[in-house]
Amino acid sequence: LFLNGFTGSSSRIAEDQPVGVLWGGKWARDAAGALDLDENGFPQQAAAEGAMGDPNPDWRGGLGGTFSWKNLSLSFLFETLQGAQYWNGTRGVLNYFGRHVDSDNEVTLSAADAANTMTFSGASVADSYIANADGTYSF
Repeated sequence: LFLNGFTGSSSRIAEDQPVGVLWGGKWARDAAGALDLDENGFPQQAAAEGAMGDPNPDWRGGLGGTFSWKNLSLSFLFETLQGAQYWNGTRGVLNYFGRHVDSDNEVTLSAADAANTMTFSGASVADSYIANADGTYSF
């Protein structure tokens, strides 16, 4: 039963899974649980979607209170939960469009390295990018 989410990841009720299980595309794995990599060293997408994580915390707790003095009151709340797994959709979108700080890396390769380094699509860096004036490739 689909609860909410996007086309690639969602929250669901599924048989033999915790309520609200994070569901979506997964990486293919071998019998030992290691990632199944293609000939260029990139992980392969699994044929079927499945459970990606449990958003339910192992425990949660909080401490709150109010201090009052004359006509002034101050309320506070400290809250925590431990053991839950999250799917960060905002981070996923920012990474996809190259706007997250994790994607803020510029790499420069020599022409020889660019010819032997493959992109996720299977093409070499030299075939995918325009060379700099000195023959190197930056991306």
